[in-house]
Amino acid sequence: MSEHEKLVRSFRRRIGAVLLLKHTLILLAAWTFLWGGMVLVARGALGMEREPLLWGLVVPPLALVPAFFLARARIPAADSIRALIDGHNRFGGVLMAGAQAGLGDWERKIRDPELPSIHWHCRKTLIMLGLGLAFVLTAFLLPQRLTANVEPPLEVDRDIDRLTRQIEALAREKVLDPARAEELTRKLEEIRKKASGRDPGRTLEALDHVGEVVKKNAREAAEKAEGRAEKAGQAEALARAAQQALQSGQIDSRKMAETAGELGKLLGGLADDPAFRKLMEGAMKQALDNGKLDPKLLAAAAEMLKNHRGALEKMAENLYKSGALDQKALEAVQKAGKFDPETLARLLQQKNGGSIRDMLRLARGNGDGGGQGGKGGDSRLTFGERTKEDGFKFKEVILPRDQTGKPVVGGSAGGGNDQNPMTGTTPREKPQGGALEGAKSGGGSASTQVILPRHRGPVQRFFERDSPNK
Repeated sequence: MSEHEKLVRSFRRRIGAVLLLKHTLILLAAWTFLWGGMVLVARGALGMEREPLLWGLVVPPLALVPAFFLARARIPAADSIRALIDGHNRFGGVLMAGAQAGLGDWERKIRDPELPSIHWHCRKTLIMLGLGLAFVLTAFLLPQRLTANVEPPLEVDRDIDRLTRQIEALAREKVLDPARAEELTRKLEEIRKKASGRDPGRTLEALDHVGEVVKKNAREAAEKAEGRAEKAGQAEALARAAQQALQSGQIDSRKMAETAGELGKLLGGLADDPAFRKLMEGAMKQALDNGKLDPKLLAAAAEMLKNHRGALEKMAENLYKSGALDQKALEAVQKAGKFDPETLARLLQQKNGGSIRDMLRLARGNGDGGGQGGKGGDSRLTFGERTKEDGFKFKEVILPRDQTGKPVVGGSAGGGNDQNPMTGTTPREKPQGGALEGAKSGGGSASTQVILPRHRGPVQRFFERDSPNK
């Protein structure tokens, strides 16, 4: 290959490189505008985040492929390049002729020809590329609320934070297991990310679902706590009452055995708690089985039951403070298990005090509806000093009789004895007559009332019984 052929090929490659750069920049400018438009649409209409849209960065290197083929198609042919160099150096067609036949001695005369310069007016292309890059950057940096083309995002942060606190409270109180609590928390975060003002119903429905799950678990926990507090309160009152009765020595063996059996049932209902399961073992179990209770064991059991009931109330209060539990459910837990051990102790010491269950019902509350939250539970009965039967009797008094011969209770008929037959006392003054006193039948001296036929006879006899004509 001659030197002139190498020169032509080198100049042709230089033109190809310039064309490759030109078409690459043109394609990149077009891609930036297309990419920026796609980013705006994706963020505004679909609510997508920025990170997934960065896939557009993989396109610029790929733009070299179509740019290469476009540049290759536009590179001038070798004969055109040879003619260009020949004309630029004014060789008079000698270089063109050398492509068909050797130049011979002319080779030395046209050595080191001058190559024409290559000019590309790239200003317009660079401006378009710069505008495209600015457009893409703006599309990425715009806040999400400005890219939305219909409505702003739905503000649910406050509701999500509230539900998150409630879930944390349920987890702390061991109402929800950690895995379930984490699952609900993760679901709330997903709702936060996908919350959209264009579809608020879907977001609010998802929040309501989580809220219902939280409320349901809190309500079930409160109902369980209310039941346990009721049993614990009954067992605590019974233990303290039995302790007082034993210390006073006024409880018989039958009542003690019945008390032990009922206390064993109540403690057995709480045996799912490890502390009470341990309590029901050893000396306490033996005492309950034998029906012989010990005051020290009863005191220890009563204190444990009191602490357990306090823990249940504390749990309900924590759930109420978090908003997971309503006030009505809280009050139900707080009122459950309220019994008066003093009243129960007096009932245990009576020979005919009824069954233990009846005694517990009588020892509940203090006239405020008991532990039923004002729903009409059993009220507490207050007992005073019992009346002694010895030395007490009614005073015997002969009852006066009316005109027909029938006895009159509490007064006289026409001037008889006015002593009270129960107390034997006489009133200081006789009751004064009313407006009809002294009025005769048919006299018309007082306002009259309509008297039914069946009442006329007794009324007439009433006014005529003190008549001087009789």
